[in-house]
Amino acid sequence: MLDFFLQPPSAPAIPSARCRLAGKKIETRSTNDLQLSEKLACPGFPKKFLKFYDRVYALVDDPATDSIISWGKSNKSFVIWNQEELIGRNMLLRFHCRTITEFISKLKHKGFKEIKGSSGGQLEFGNRRFVKGQPELLWLMHAIALDARMRKRM
Repeated sequence: MLDFFLQPPSAPAIPSARCRLAGKKIETRSTNDLQLSEKLACPGFPKKFLKFYDRVYALVDDPATDSIISWGKSNKSFVIWNQEELIGRNMLLRFHCRTITEFISKLKHKGFKEIKGSSGGQLEFGNRRFVKGQPELLWLMHAIALDARMRKRM
């Protein structure tokens, strides 16, 4: 079932390294998924599966929330600067979370990794496919996180 969604219907095969997802090989330009082009964006991938990722991306990318949550220095992570304000403005409700702990748990479940070394009580999370200016990689991030969860159950 997942194989149908993992293979972009209109994407041409790009010679290079291969990623294995749920037993399906997906062509990429290199082993670094950050170099994927728009050609690998999956137009047939159901948007309903990407709502969480889209919402996180929109929140982080919104300049109005930069004092609360914004992109990290590398543009491959995001920093929660003010946890109290994030909760106080009910921003977590769009993720069906009431506490910061629930939100962190969902982030980890969806493939985000907590980046250690943040100072001053700030939280930083990242994923090499969560990149500023490249929302087309979100479907791949979802597919890989889903595959990891499925493998963990086996």
